[in-house]
Amino acid sequence: MSLYAFALTAAAQYPLILYTSVVNQKTLFPHRELARLLMILPRIEIQNRLLKVQDRELALAMRDLEDFERSQIYAAVSPAKTRRLREELSVMRRLRVRREDYLTAVSRIIGVLEGRPYTEVLRSYIRPGGHRSQ
Repeated sequence: MSLYAFALTAAAQYPLILYTSVVNQKTLFPHRELARLLMILPRIEIQNRLLKVQDRELALAMRDLEDFERSQIYAAVSPAKTRRLREELSVMRRLRVRREDYLTAVSRIIGVLEGRPYTEVLRSYIRPGGHRSQ
């Protein structure tokens, strides 16, 4: 078990001890807050809350998660959604995604996991790129 995985497990068991360090790093590392929520929420809650979330947006939010953290999402969603998320992640490796699009997706997924409603649909972060001729 990595040191980070150990810290997440400890945070899930003793949330008040590590709360200050997590709060201070929310803006720098929003995927860590997402990982923390995945550790403390029951699998059925994760499943219910991510049911309506678009695959592309969820995959974008999962981009910087470790494999074991992604596996928690894969275990909670349907096999078809897992396949679609993996496809989106493989497409994302070939794209340049703006940081603001990434931060928007992560904050929306965190909001959904915290119980806020998933309302408006984001416009696609994939923009067609023109080829420049020389």
